[in-house]
Amino acid sequence: MKTLKALRGYTDEELQTVSQIAYYMMMQGKLEDAKTLFEGLVAIDPSQEYYFRALGVLAQKAEDSNLALRHFGYAIQLAPDKPDGYVNRAEIFIYLDDQDKARADLKDALEKIQRNDQMLSQKTWALYRSLGK
Repeated sequence: MKTLKALRGYTDEELQTVSQIAYYMMMQGKLEDAKTLFEGLVAIDPSQEYYFRALGVLAQKAEDSNLALRHFGYAIQLAPDKPDGYVNRAEIFIYLDDQDKARADLKDALEKIQRNDQMLSQKTWALYRSLGK
């Protein structure tokens, strides 16, 4: 099955540029504009886990935990070896007071974090320790 990216001939650089613009919009609080761009990116290239994680963060900011969980789940399916989606999803589980699922995701993330990713490692450990025993 051909993606819209392949059909229209979009380059990785073009999509990266749109992704950066969407990220900056999100950071500036222009959440609906960022959501629109990331939804467009998913439609164009649904193989990029980052787009789904960004949509998960936007859903989290909109206090839609179910949608955030779905987006983070898609991100994890697309990139099961990347720890970020697990950490994002664990934050939602913590918010929903589902410590068992949060703990499982954080354990998965800790197994996948690279040694040079100190910030993500610290965040993950802090979240994990916050759950207690």
